[in-house]
Amino acid sequence: MIPDNLPDYVERGGEQVWRPPYTARQVDLYGFVAPADQAAIDELLQRDLVLPSGYAVDYRCAHPNIVVTFGAIGHEASDDPIDSARGYITEREVSIWCLVADVAATGRLLWYLPYIFTDSGQTVATGREVYGYPKQLGYFDSSYPEKLGDAGGTTTVRALAISPYAPSTRAEPRAMVSVKRKPGPASLTGARAGLIDDLASMFYPGVKVNASLPYGPGPEPSATITTTKTPPPRKAKSTPPWIRAASPRCAVAC
Repeated sequence: MIPDNLPDYVERGGEQVWRPPYTARQVDLYGFVAPADQAAIDELLQRDLVLPSGYAVDYRCAHPNIVVTFGAIGHEASDDPIDSARGYITEREVSIWCLVADVAATGRLLWYLPYIFTDSGQTVATGREVYGYPKQLGYFDSSYPEKLGDAGGTTTVRALAISPYAPSTRAEPRAMVSVKRKPGPASLTGARAGLIDDLASMFYPGVKVNASLPYGPGPEPSATITTTKTPPPRKAKSTPPWIRAASPRCAVAC
């Protein structure tokens, strides 16, 4: 049992992790839908989630595409009464989003982020220590992400990598993600419009795009938070259409 009367955390000068929650303002965000290898994502889910849990969970790739987001935050700060007085930071970030199905819990859809690159060391520390995100430092173009605002704009994000693994190999910046923006649909303008159309056609074929997104009605809840002693949700009576059999390359036969 953890006692209720623990002493206050000793804060040293130069702490990198501020108290949550956090607020981001002056944000530019661009998103791209890209094809991916479903079998490779299945293997990634097996390695990162299924095998470490001793097969208590079963996550599988739910769609052959991934979403790559590029963002720049001009003002990021803590909302905590103490840390909010300590100023703010700026950040540039790129994230890889994989849509996965939770087979053991009614087939609900979830997002898994296996890779996140940022140019802020403080954000790396906070993302890892507070939320467990796999953030690492990245190197960004000087005009990132402004050049993605126009059709044909290209940007590349680099990070330290060791290839091949060997005692004599030095870590060097290598290209991790490179994206060239294509023109969006004529009905809407800007990178946001292109992302909305891509997402809508990818997950809801035939749906009419609502130009007011993301300010429309919120989605129905996909999960219920319960106590640790409560059994997990019952398995769905019928298999949702987005759940497919695990890849033959998957480490576990399903």
